[in-house]
Amino acid sequence: MKSAMKVFGFSFSSSSQKKLMNELSEYYKIAEEHPEDSRVHLRIAEVLMKMGRKGKAIEEYIYAAERYEDNNLSQVSAAIYKQILQIDPNQINVYQTLVDVYLKEGFLGDAVATYERLAGHYYNRGMRDEALKTLEKMVAIGPQSVYIKNKVDRLYSEMNLQAEETESPVENWELFDPVTSGEKRDRKLLNRRRGEFYDLAAELQDDFLSEEDVAQELEEIGDGEGDRELGFDEIFNEIRHFESEGIEQDSSLFHYNLGTAFQKVGRFDEAIDELKKALEDPKKRADCYLRLAICSREKNFVKEAIKYLKKGLRTGGLSESKMLELKYELALAYKTKGKKKKSLKIFKQIHEISSNFREVIKELAEVSQ
Repeated sequence: MKSAMKVFGFSFSSSSQKKLMNELSEYYKIAEEHPEDSRVHLRIAEVLMKMGRKGKAIEEYIYAAERYEDNNLSQVSAAIYKQILQIDPNQINVYQTLVDVYLKEGFLGDAVATYERLAGHYYNRGMRDEALKTLEKMVAIGPQSVYIKNKVDRLYSEMNLQAEETESPVENWELFDPVTSGEKRDRKLLNRRRGEFYDLAAELQDDFLSEEDVAQELEEIGDGEGDRELGFDEIFNEIRHFESEGIEQDSSLFHYNLGTAFQKVGRFDEAIDELKKALEDPKKRADCYLRLAICSREKNFVKEAIKYLKKGLRTGGLSESKMLELKYELALAYKTKGKKKKSLKIFKQIHEISSNFREVIKELAEVSQ
């Protein structure tokens, strides 16, 4: 029988049901022989999705996510739970599980965003009471958080709730900004911001935002004059589109998110495996090559890292910042290989474009000696 690693590299391009059945059978055998390896359950889930067996695929995804969480790999499990909700937004229990994972890791912004998405899911389906209960859960995450209070207050307003139906949970709160040591916030300022549109769809796609990151985005919204204000229905129309995207379109993003999560927790072999699959998405290709290079460098495979970085630099449509990141990593790789002339040349190129980029001045001094 093929080794586990060979099977993990198996191509999923064929649509033949017979081939899919053979792949599925082989993966099940590996799962029996390697019960400790959660990756095989991800592969089983992928094959089941291609076979149209969504319910069984979700079971495998949940099993894998739970195993990763048991092994204290919460970021990996979170990426899998997000994928489940992409496949089937009706998996209500998964929303709460994902919130619990985020709260355990201290990612308050992501927990709030998940509840916000669940509230939108309920609202889209006319389940008003459930949407309101979800907003109350958002409040419970941070009863003293100005960011959460402001967000929930605005959502109540956008839902057009009448006073006799329910009272906004933030209506009588004393709002204060913890940064200013308890100084009360200007209620008029908050009221002006109630009509601002918060780009929920964009937030939902961010990976592990901290509360400070999301709060900063909130502060920056609506600065431009004449911006069209979007209503609650329009906000969640975007979520409907987000939820209705085909799983085939989203598979590369899932592999990218999973690879990123593996990289962050130091599981570089798994990260490389997932990031290679994510290369199919041209929008993520440069990022994938950069992360593949970093993972290879961490494994002391510097030659491989250089190959990935060169491929990344040949990717079309690179932004200046992404180009600088790739060049910087390439210069570091050459430095590690002892090729100071090549390293020096690239560091000089970076310095000419952005003299304050990362530690380019320090690196220039070192390789110039």
